[in-house]
Amino acid sequence: MTTLALAHDLQGPAGGPLLVLLHGLTDSRVSYGPTVAHLVERGCRVANVDLRGHGASPRAERYRAIDFAADVAALIDALGCGPALVVGHSLGGLSAAALAAQHPGAVRAVLLEDPPLFEGDDTIRNASPAAAHFPAFAALLRELQGRGATEDEVIAVIGRGPSPYGGSQADRLDRTRLAQRARSVLAVDPATIDAAIAGETWAGYDPHAPLDRPVTVLAADPGFGAVFLPEHAAWFCAANPDAEVRPVAGIGHSIHADPEGLPIYLTELDQFLVTHG
Repeated sequence: MTTLALAHDLQGPAGGPLLVLLHGLTDSRVSYGPTVAHLVERGCRVANVDLRGHGASPRAERYRAIDFAADVAALIDALGCGPALVVGHSLGGLSAAALAAQHPGAVRAVLLEDPPLFEGDDTIRNASPAAAHFPAFAALLRELQGRGATEDEVIAVIGRGPSPYGGSQADRLDRTRLAQRARSVLAVDPATIDAAIAGETWAGYDPHAPLDRPVTVLAADPGFGAVFLPEHAAWFCAANPDAEVRPVAGIGHSIHADPEGLPIYLTELDQFLVTHG
């Protein structure tokens, strides 16, 4: 499998435990700004990564979880300070799970934030509140990128979008977060969404296979657009009886990027570090 060199920032003391951050689909490493600052303050060595096809990382012919995982495994090996604590949101969580399954030597423990582990199943993916928006969003991405939209234009478009909490995204998110999303949207390869729509993202990944590493899952609230649902937790824990699934009430899919979700997320991350760091 051909791996790609991933754009990343490396911050924190050289002697600290390595923690790798993996963002979600169409996002990039800019979404983790407050999280990186928090982790560095606690003495971690943080590798904040752009997955293939996202941010400043190169585009690719294939966007499967196993490919994202192989790229990250190669990065951990190149940094020479693994095994790593790996933290991933959404697609990043799926990639972290694939990493633990296929490259266990690179991983000490994983924390998965509302990961779409089971959406390789067409029926589950077609019922997903996030996946329902993918075709329209892929078309929007191509239109914005094709006409060279400015960051301010994209901020306005994203801000007008509906929030799972009611009202618009601009009602929930400040301009800094909207600008982060805009930069990510302008950089991402729309083919990453095409792969998710077709189910190609999950090819070669088995969500029912046990992971030989400690796993914590932060499960967002199904009432606000979660993708890791209670039945998924039951399936996952059947294969991984020692896994911890921690529901996050009142917060939707992007826990770490939500103003009310961030404090909860950082508290959970601190507990993960105490347990596994």
